Amino acid sequence: TSCEDKSKLYTTSNCKYPRAVVAASRCPFLAGYYTECKCLSQFNKTSCTAPYVLGGTSCDGKYEKCVCPATVSLTYANDKCTQYCDGKCIKKSCTPTANQSNCTNGTQNCDNGCGQNTRKCCVACTHKITSKPANSSYTYSSCNDGSGSHQIQTGWKCNPGYHEKNGGCEKDCIANTCSGYTLAGCPTNAICATCSKQTTTCGGGATMNKITGCKSGYHLSGSTCVAHSYTCPSGYQASSCSSSQVQTGTTSKKCSCGATSGTCYACRAKTCEEQGKKTCNGSCIATYQCCGGCPSGKKCSNGTCIAEITEGTITVYHHLNSDAVMESGPWLNPYYKEPGSSTYNVYFPRAEVVYGPTKMNKTTSRKVKLGGELRMSLPPAYAPDLFKFSHAHPYPKSLESYPNGDYGYIFFDVTSSNTEFHIYYEKK
Repeated sequence: TSCEDKSKLYTTSNCKYPRAVVAASRCPFLAGYYTECKCLSQFNKTSCTAPYVLGGTSCDGKYEKCVCPATVSLTYANDKCTQYCDGKCIKKSCTPTANQSNCTNGTQNCDNGCGQNTRKCCVACTHKITSKPANSSYTYSSCNDGSGSHQIQTGWKCNPGYHEKNGGCEKDCIANTCSGYTLAGCPTNAICATCSKQTTTCGGGATMNKITGCKSGYHLSGSTCVAHSYTCPSGYQASSCSSSQVQTGTTSKKCSCGATSGTCYACRAKTCEEQGKKTCNGSCIATYQCCGGCPSGKKCSNGTCIAEITEGTITVYHHLNSDAVMESGPWLNPYYKEPGSSTYNVYFPRAEVVYGPTKMNKTTSRKVKLGGELRMSLPPAYAPDLFKFSHAHPYPKSLESYPNGDYGYIFFDVTSSNTEFHIYYEKK
Protein backbone atom coordinates (compact mmCIF):
# COMPACT_ATOMS: atom_id res chain seq x y z
CA THR A 1 0.00 0.00 0.00
CA SER A 2 1.27 3.43 -0.88
CA CYS A 3 1.14 6.41 1.42
CA GLU A 4 -0.65 8.38 -1.24
CA ASP A 5 -4.16 7.02 -0.54
CA LYS A 6 -4.79 8.22 2.97
CA SER A 7 -8.03 6.29 3.25
CA LYS A 8 -6.10 3.05 3.13
CA LEU A 9 -3.56 4.03 5.76
CA TYR A 10 -3.56 3.02 9.43
CA THR A 11 -3.30 5.14 12.55
CA THR A 12 -3.32 4.16 16.19
CA SER A 13 -6.97 5.09 16.09
CA ASN A 14 -8.09 2.54 13.51
CA CYS A 15 -5.43 -0.10 14.29
CA LYS A 16 -6.31 -1.27 17.79
CA TYR A 17 -5.69 -4.30 20.04
CA PRO A 18 -5.16 -7.00 19.31
CA ARG A 19 -3.50 -5.36 16.31
CA ALA A 20 -0.87 -2.57 16.15
CA VAL A 21 0.67 -0.45 13.41
CA VAL A 22 4.01 -1.64 12.10
CA ALA A 23 6.57 1.04 12.82
CA ALA A 24 8.57 0.20 9.71
CA SER A 25 5.55 1.07 7.55
CA ARG A 26 5.33 4.72 8.72
CA CYS A 27 4.61 7.22 5.96
CA PRO A 28 7.48 9.75 5.83
CA PHE A 29 5.40 12.73 4.92
CA LEU A 30 2.22 11.92 6.78
CA ALA A 31 2.88 11.89 10.44
CA GLY A 32 0.93 9.25 12.37
CA TYR A 33 -0.01 7.21 9.29
CA TYR A 34 1.15 3.69 8.52
CA THR A 35 0.68 1.32 5.69
CA GLU A 36 0.52 -1.90 7.81
CA CYS A 37 -1.64 -2.98 10.78
CA LYS A 38 -0.77 -6.49 12.05
CA CYS A 39 -1.64 -8.83 14.96
CA LEU A 40 0.51 -8.46 17.98
CA SER A 41 3.21 -11.07 18.23
CA GLN A 42 1.70 -12.80 21.25
CA PHE A 43 -1.29 -13.92 19.17
CA ASN A 44 0.46 -16.92 17.85
CA LYS A 45 -1.49 -19.95 19.20
CA THR A 46 -3.67 -22.08 17.00
CA SER A 47 -3.99 -25.15 19.38
CA CYS A 48 -3.56 -26.17 23.05
CA THR A 49 -2.64 -29.31 24.93
CA ALA A 50 -5.67 -31.00 26.59
CA PRO A 51 -7.41 -30.19 28.76
CA TYR A 52 -6.60 -26.58 27.83
CA VAL A 53 -8.38 -24.75 25.04
CA LEU A 54 -7.66 -21.58 23.07
CA GLY A 55 -8.97 -18.66 25.08
CA GLY A 56 -9.15 -14.90 25.29
CA THR A 57 -9.08 -12.57 22.24
CA SER A 58 -8.19 -13.96 18.85
CA CYS A 59 -6.52 -12.30 15.92
CA ASP A 60 -6.70 -13.76 12.45
CA GLY A 61 -7.61 -17.16 13.99
CA LYS A 62 -4.74 -17.11 16.42
CA TYR A 63 -4.98 -16.75 20.15
CA GLU A 64 -2.83 -15.14 22.73
CA LYS A 65 -3.14 -17.93 25.38
CA CYS A 66 -4.47 -21.41 26.38
CA VAL A 67 -7.05 -21.45 29.15
CA CYS A 68 -9.11 -24.04 31.08
CA PRO A 69 -12.57 -24.83 29.70
CA ALA A 70 -15.60 -23.59 31.59
CA THR A 71 -16.07 -25.28 34.97
CA VAL A 72 -19.11 -27.41 35.82
CA SER A 73 -20.82 -27.57 39.20
CA LEU A 74 -21.60 -30.81 41.12
CA THR A 75 -25.27 -30.09 41.64
CA TYR A 76 -26.89 -33.51 42.29
CA ALA A 77 -26.22 -36.18 44.88
CA ASN A 78 -24.76 -38.65 42.39
CA ASP A 79 -22.70 -36.06 40.36
CA LYS A 80 -19.05 -37.08 40.06
CA CYS A 81 -16.23 -35.06 38.45
CA THR A 82 -14.58 -36.97 35.63
CA GLN A 83 -11.96 -34.33 34.52
CA TYR A 84 -10.14 -31.48 36.23
CA CYS A 85 -8.16 -28.45 34.92
CA ASP A 86 -6.01 -26.44 37.30
CA GLY A 87 -7.94 -28.04 40.17
CA LYS A 88 -11.31 -27.08 38.80
CA CYS A 89 -13.96 -29.57 37.52
CA ILE A 90 -14.55 -29.25 33.82
CA LYS A 91 -16.45 -32.55 33.19
CA LYS A 92 -18.87 -34.65 35.27
CA SER A 93 -21.12 -37.77 35.10
CA CYS A 94 -24.14 -38.92 37.10
CA THR A 95 -25.27 -42.56 37.70
CA PRO A 96 -28.92 -42.86 38.80
CA THR A 97 -29.51 -44.66 42.12
CA ALA A 98 -31.09 -48.15 41.60
CA ASN A 99 -34.70 -48.78 42.47
CA GLN A 100 -35.47 -50.23 45.89
CA SER A 101 -36.93 -53.77 46.02
CA ASN A 102 -38.76 -56.06 48.46
CA CYS A 103 -40.87 -53.15 49.61
CA THR A 104 -43.52 -54.33 52.07
CA ASN A 105 -45.77 -51.28 51.62
CA GLY A 106 -45.24 -50.78 47.88
CA THR A 107 -43.21 -48.10 46.03
CA GLN A 108 -43.40 -44.42 45.10
CA ASN A 109 -41.45 -42.13 42.69
CA CYS A 110 -38.45 -40.36 44.19
CA ASP A 111 -35.26 -38.53 43.14
CA ASN A 112 -32.78 -40.77 41.37
CA GLY A 113 -29.75 -38.69 42.49
CA CYS A 114 -29.37 -37.08 39.07
CA GLY A 115 -32.15 -34.49 39.22
CA GLN A 116 -34.91 -36.79 37.93
CA ASN A 117 -37.93 -38.08 39.87
CA THR A 118 -37.91 -41.52 38.19
CA ARG A 119 -36.52 -43.80 40.89
CA LYS A 120 -38.82 -46.36 42.63
CA CYS A 121 -38.51 -46.00 46.41
CA CYS A 122 -40.21 -48.03 49.16
CA VAL A 123 -43.11 -46.45 51.00
CA ALA A 124 -41.88 -45.92 54.57
CA CYS A 125 -42.79 -48.48 57.24
CA THR A 126 -45.06 -46.99 59.88
CA HIS A 127 -47.17 -48.50 62.63
CA LYS A 128 -50.62 -49.61 61.46
CA ILE A 129 -52.14 -48.97 64.86
CA THR A 130 -50.95 -46.76 67.66
CA SER A 131 -53.46 -47.55 70.41
CA LYS A 132 -54.77 -50.70 72.16
CA PRO A 133 -57.14 -51.61 74.99
CA ALA A 134 -56.02 -52.31 78.54
CA ASN A 135 -54.65 -55.77 79.38
CA SER A 136 -53.47 -56.31 75.84
CA SER A 137 -50.22 -56.27 73.88
CA TYR A 138 -49.33 -55.14 70.41
CA THR A 139 -48.77 -57.72 67.70
CA TYR A 140 -45.96 -57.04 65.25
CA SER A 141 -45.10 -57.77 61.67
CA SER A 142 -41.88 -57.45 59.77
CA CYS A 143 -41.74 -54.54 57.27
CA ASN A 144 -39.02 -53.63 54.75
CA ASP A 145 -38.81 -50.07 53.41
CA GLY A 146 -35.37 -50.00 51.83
CA SER A 147 -33.62 -48.75 54.93
CA GLY A 148 -33.83 -52.18 56.52
CA SER A 149 -36.31 -54.50 58.21
CA HIS A 150 -38.54 -53.05 60.91
CA GLN A 151 -41.07 -54.46 63.35
CA ILE A 152 -44.26 -52.43 63.09
CA GLN A 153 -47.39 -52.59 65.20
CA THR A 154 -50.13 -54.25 63.14
CA GLY A 155 -52.65 -55.30 65.78
CA TRP A 156 -53.17 -56.29 69.40
CA LYS A 157 -54.12 -59.34 71.43
CA CYS A 158 -55.30 -59.86 74.95
CA ASN A 159 -52.69 -60.76 77.56
CA PRO A 160 -52.65 -64.29 79.06
CA GLY A 161 -55.60 -64.71 81.43
CA TYR A 162 -57.81 -62.40 79.36
CA HIS A 163 -60.03 -62.84 76.31
CA GLU A 164 -61.42 -60.41 73.77
CA LYS A 165 -64.92 -59.09 74.29
CA ASN A 166 -66.64 -56.03 72.79
CA GLY A 167 -63.36 -54.55 71.55
CA GLY A 168 -61.65 -54.92 74.93
CA CYS A 169 -59.97 -57.59 77.07
CA GLU A 170 -61.99 -59.35 79.78
CA LYS A 171 -60.55 -61.65 82.45
CA ASP A 172 -60.80 -65.36 81.55
CA CYS A 173 -62.94 -68.04 83.12
CA ILE A 174 -61.29 -71.34 84.11
CA ALA A 175 -61.19 -73.37 80.91
CA ASN A 176 -61.61 -77.12 80.53
CA THR A 177 -59.73 -78.09 77.38
CA CYS A 178 -60.41 -81.84 77.78
CA SER A 179 -56.75 -82.66 77.27
CA GLY A 180 -56.35 -86.10 75.72
CA TYR A 181 -59.95 -86.16 74.49
CA THR A 182 -59.31 -85.75 70.77
CA LEU A 183 -62.19 -87.59 69.09
CA ALA A 184 -65.50 -85.99 68.18
CA GLY A 185 -67.19 -89.42 68.26
CA CYS A 186 -66.48 -92.92 69.62
CA PRO A 187 -65.19 -95.25 66.88
CA THR A 188 -66.93 -98.55 66.09
CA ASN A 189 -66.12 -101.40 68.51
CA ALA A 190 -64.33 -98.96 70.85
CA ILE A 191 -65.02 -98.20 74.52
CA CYS A 192 -64.77 -94.44 75.16
CA ALA A 193 -64.74 -91.88 77.97
CA THR A 194 -66.31 -88.44 77.33
CA CYS A 195 -65.52 -84.85 78.35
CA SER A 196 -67.43 -81.57 77.81
CA LYS A 197 -65.21 -78.67 76.77
CA GLN A 198 -65.39 -75.29 78.60
CA THR A 199 -63.85 -72.22 76.90
CA THR A 200 -62.03 -69.37 78.60
CA THR A 201 -64.90 -67.11 77.55
CA CYS A 202 -67.14 -69.24 79.77
CA GLY A 203 -69.00 -70.61 76.77
CA GLY A 204 -69.96 -74.26 76.39
CA GLY A 205 -68.06 -76.50 73.96
CA ALA A 206 -68.40 -79.83 72.21
CA THR A 207 -68.38 -83.22 73.92
CA MET A 208 -65.09 -84.97 73.13
CA ASN A 209 -64.12 -88.65 73.37
CA LYS A 210 -61.04 -90.70 74.04
CA ILE A 211 -60.63 -94.46 73.61
CA THR A 212 -60.12 -96.38 76.85
CA GLY A 213 -60.31 -99.86 75.33
CA CYS A 214 -61.85 -102.08 72.69
CA LYS A 215 -64.69 -104.57 72.81
CA SER A 216 -63.88 -108.27 73.22
CA GLY A 217 -62.15 -109.71 70.16
CA TYR A 218 -60.77 -106.33 69.07
CA HIS A 219 -57.59 -104.37 69.75
CA LEU A 220 -56.49 -100.77 69.25
CA SER A 221 -54.66 -99.86 66.03
CA GLY A 222 -54.02 -96.12 65.80
CA SER A 223 -57.35 -94.55 66.68
CA THR A 224 -59.57 -97.47 65.62
CA CYS A 225 -60.43 -100.88 67.04
CA VAL A 226 -59.74 -103.75 64.65
CA ALA A 227 -60.59 -107.45 65.00
CA HIS A 228 -57.87 -109.77 66.33
CA SER A 229 -56.01 -111.61 63.58
CA TYR A 230 -54.05 -114.63 64.77
CA THR A 231 -51.09 -115.94 62.81
CA CYS A 232 -48.35 -118.48 63.34
CA PRO A 233 -44.78 -117.25 63.79
CA SER A 234 -42.13 -118.07 61.23
CA GLY A 235 -41.27 -121.77 61.17
CA TYR A 236 -44.74 -122.87 62.32
CA GLN A 237 -47.90 -123.89 60.46
CA ALA A 238 -51.57 -123.64 61.44
CA SER A 239 -52.45 -127.25 60.54
CA SER A 240 -51.16 -130.32 62.32
CA CYS A 241 -48.23 -132.19 60.81
CA SER A 242 -49.07 -134.52 57.92
CA SER A 243 -48.18 -138.21 57.73
CA SER A 244 -45.05 -137.28 55.79
CA GLN A 245 -43.87 -134.92 58.55
CA VAL A 246 -42.54 -135.16 62.10
CA GLN A 247 -43.78 -132.70 64.74
CA THR A 248 -40.92 -130.94 66.51
CA GLY A 249 -42.84 -128.49 68.68
CA THR A 250 -45.91 -126.32 69.18
CA THR A 251 -46.65 -122.73 70.11
CA SER A 252 -49.72 -120.49 70.27
CA LYS A 253 -51.13 -118.44 67.43
CA LYS A 254 -50.42 -114.80 68.14
CA CYS A 255 -52.12 -111.49 67.40
CA SER A 256 -50.10 -108.33 66.80
CA CYS A 257 -51.88 -107.01 69.89
CA GLY A 258 -50.21 -109.68 72.04
CA ALA A 259 -53.22 -111.99 72.51
CA THR A 260 -52.86 -115.72 71.83
CA SER A 261 -55.37 -118.32 70.61
CA GLY A 262 -55.09 -121.72 68.99
CA THR A 263 -52.07 -123.91 68.27
CA CYS A 264 -49.26 -123.66 65.71
CA TYR A 265 -47.17 -126.69 64.81
CA ALA A 266 -43.49 -126.94 64.00
CA CYS A 267 -43.02 -129.75 61.49
CA ARG A 268 -40.20 -131.17 59.48
CA ALA A 269 -40.20 -133.65 56.65
CA LYS A 270 -39.61 -137.24 57.65
CA THR A 271 -36.20 -138.62 56.82
CA CYS A 272 -36.03 -141.55 54.46
CA GLU A 273 -35.27 -143.81 57.40
CA GLU A 274 -38.31 -142.51 59.30
CA GLN A 275 -40.40 -143.43 56.25
CA GLY A 276 -39.07 -147.00 56.32
CA LYS A 277 -36.89 -146.24 53.33
CA LYS A 278 -33.29 -145.28 52.78
CA THR A 279 -31.51 -142.27 51.32
CA CYS A 280 -30.12 -142.40 47.79
CA ASN A 281 -28.50 -139.29 46.30
CA GLY A 282 -30.88 -136.95 48.09
CA SER A 283 -33.99 -139.03 47.40
CA CYS A 284 -35.74 -141.88 49.21
CA ILE A 285 -35.87 -145.43 47.84
CA ALA A 286 -37.17 -148.71 49.24
CA THR A 287 -34.76 -150.57 51.50
CA TYR A 288 -34.75 -153.53 49.13
CA GLN A 289 -33.61 -151.32 46.25
CA CYS A 290 -29.98 -150.67 45.40
CA CYS A 291 -28.94 -146.99 45.16
CA GLY A 292 -27.95 -146.19 41.59
CA GLY A 293 -28.59 -149.76 40.41
CA CYS A 294 -26.05 -152.54 40.17
CA PRO A 295 -23.17 -152.89 37.71
CA SER A 296 -23.07 -155.55 35.02
CA GLY A 297 -22.84 -159.07 36.42
CA LYS A 298 -24.51 -158.14 39.71
CA LYS A 299 -28.06 -157.87 40.89
CA CYS A 300 -29.83 -156.16 43.72
CA SER A 301 -30.77 -158.37 46.66
CA ASN A 302 -32.46 -156.71 49.62
CA GLY A 303 -30.68 -153.45 48.93
CA THR A 304 -27.26 -154.93 48.23
CA CYS A 305 -25.59 -155.62 44.92
CA ILE A 306 -24.49 -159.26 44.83
CA ALA A 307 -23.04 -161.51 42.15
CA GLU A 308 -25.85 -162.66 39.92
CA ILE A 309 -26.37 -166.43 40.31
CA THR A 310 -28.69 -167.89 37.73
CA GLU A 311 -28.65 -171.50 38.91
CA GLY A 312 -28.63 -173.22 42.25
CA THR A 313 -29.65 -176.34 44.16
CA ILE A 314 -32.87 -176.43 46.19
CA THR A 315 -32.87 -178.64 49.30
CA VAL A 316 -36.05 -179.39 51.25
CA TYR A 317 -36.05 -180.82 54.81
CA HIS A 318 -39.10 -182.55 56.27
CA HIS A 319 -39.62 -182.53 60.03
CA LEU A 320 -42.29 -184.63 61.70
CA ASN A 321 -43.08 -183.50 65.24
CA SER A 322 -44.32 -186.92 66.44
CA ASP A 323 -42.97 -190.16 67.93
CA ALA A 324 -45.59 -192.21 66.09
CA VAL A 325 -44.25 -194.85 63.76
CA MET A 326 -45.91 -195.52 60.47
CA GLU A 327 -45.01 -198.11 57.90
CA SER A 328 -44.59 -195.44 55.27
CA GLY A 329 -45.19 -191.78 54.66
CA PRO A 330 -46.13 -189.14 54.96
CA TRP A 331 -44.48 -187.78 51.82
CA LEU A 332 -44.43 -184.24 50.47
CA ASN A 333 -44.97 -182.97 46.96
CA PRO A 334 -42.38 -180.24 46.17
CA TYR A 335 -42.89 -178.58 42.81
CA TYR A 336 -40.92 -175.67 41.34
CA LYS A 337 -42.00 -173.05 38.81
CA GLU A 338 -38.95 -171.63 37.03
CA PRO A 339 -38.72 -167.96 35.98
CA GLY A 340 -40.78 -167.32 32.85
CA SER A 341 -42.89 -170.44 33.28
CA SER A 342 -46.61 -170.37 34.01
CA THR A 343 -46.67 -173.89 35.51
CA TYR A 344 -44.81 -175.77 38.18
CA ASN A 345 -42.64 -177.67 35.72
CA VAL A 346 -39.83 -179.03 37.94
CA TYR A 347 -40.59 -182.15 40.00
CA PHE A 348 -38.81 -183.56 43.03
CA PRO A 349 -38.49 -187.29 43.91
CA ARG A 350 -40.81 -188.65 46.55
CA ALA A 351 -39.43 -188.28 50.04
CA GLU A 352 -40.73 -190.40 52.86
CA VAL A 353 -40.01 -189.79 56.50
CA VAL A 354 -37.68 -192.31 58.04
CA TYR A 355 -38.30 -192.54 61.74
CA GLY A 356 -35.31 -192.30 63.91
CA PRO A 357 -33.55 -189.95 66.29
CA THR A 358 -33.87 -186.98 63.93
CA LYS A 359 -37.31 -187.89 62.51
CA MET A 360 -36.10 -186.32 59.23
CA ASN A 361 -35.62 -187.36 55.65
CA LYS A 362 -33.77 -185.08 53.22
CA THR A 363 -35.11 -184.76 49.71
CA THR A 364 -33.00 -185.28 46.71
CA SER A 365 -31.51 -181.96 45.76
CA ARG A 366 -32.54 -180.45 42.46
CA LYS A 367 -30.58 -177.97 40.42
CA VAL A 368 -32.86 -175.26 39.04
CA LYS A 369 -32.91 -171.77 37.59
CA LEU A 370 -33.14 -169.41 40.53
CA GLY A 371 -35.77 -166.68 40.85
CA GLY A 372 -38.83 -168.93 40.64
CA GLU A 373 -41.43 -170.16 43.12
CA LEU A 374 -41.42 -173.40 45.22
CA ARG A 375 -44.72 -175.03 46.18
CA MET A 376 -44.99 -177.63 48.97
CA SER A 377 -48.11 -179.72 49.65
CA LEU A 378 -49.30 -182.72 51.68
CA PRO A 379 -51.04 -185.29 49.56
CA PRO A 380 -54.78 -185.31 50.23
CA ALA A 381 -54.48 -188.93 51.36
CA TYR A 382 -52.58 -187.76 54.40
CA ALA A 383 -53.74 -184.26 54.93
CA PRO A 384 -57.38 -184.52 55.91
CA ASP A 385 -57.13 -186.92 58.79
CA LEU A 386 -53.56 -187.89 59.55
CA PHE A 387 -51.19 -184.94 59.28
CA LYS A 388 -51.11 -181.16 59.05
CA PHE A 389 -48.46 -178.44 58.51
CA SER A 390 -47.09 -176.88 61.68
CA HIS A 391 -44.62 -174.21 60.52
CA ALA A 392 -41.80 -173.57 58.07
CA HIS A 393 -38.41 -171.86 57.81
CA PRO A 394 -37.91 -169.49 56.19
CA TYR A 395 -41.33 -167.94 56.58
CA PRO A 396 -43.48 -168.79 53.56
CA LYS A 397 -44.39 -166.29 50.88
CA SER A 398 -48.05 -167.38 51.06
CA LEU A 399 -50.33 -170.20 52.27
CA GLU A 400 -53.44 -171.93 50.91
CA SER A 401 -55.91 -174.02 52.94
CA TYR A 402 -57.81 -177.26 52.33
CA PRO A 403 -61.57 -177.25 52.78
CA ASN A 404 -61.16 -178.47 56.34
CA GLY A 405 -59.15 -175.35 57.21
CA ASP A 406 -55.73 -176.97 57.43
CA TYR A 407 -52.97 -175.44 55.37
CA GLY A 408 -52.43 -177.66 52.35
CA TYR A 409 -50.08 -175.54 50.18
CA ILE A 410 -47.03 -173.49 51.14
CA PHE A 411 -45.27 -171.16 48.67
CA PHE A 412 -41.67 -169.82 48.80
CA ASP A 413 -39.64 -167.43 46.64
CA VAL A 414 -36.35 -169.03 45.62
CA THR A 415 -33.32 -166.72 45.36
CA SER A 416 -29.57 -167.17 45.49
CA SER A 417 -29.71 -166.61 49.23
CA ASN A 418 -32.87 -168.63 49.82
CA THR A 419 -32.40 -172.24 48.61
CA GLU A 420 -32.82 -174.32 51.80
CA PHE A 421 -36.28 -174.93 53.22
CA HIS A 422 -37.43 -176.68 56.44
CA ILE A 423 -41.03 -177.89 56.63
CA TYR A 424 -42.55 -178.89 59.96
CA TYR A 425 -45.75 -180.93 60.22
CA GLU A 426 -47.38 -182.97 62.90
CA LYS A 427 -49.71 -185.92 63.32
CA LYS A 428 -53.33 -185.13 64.13
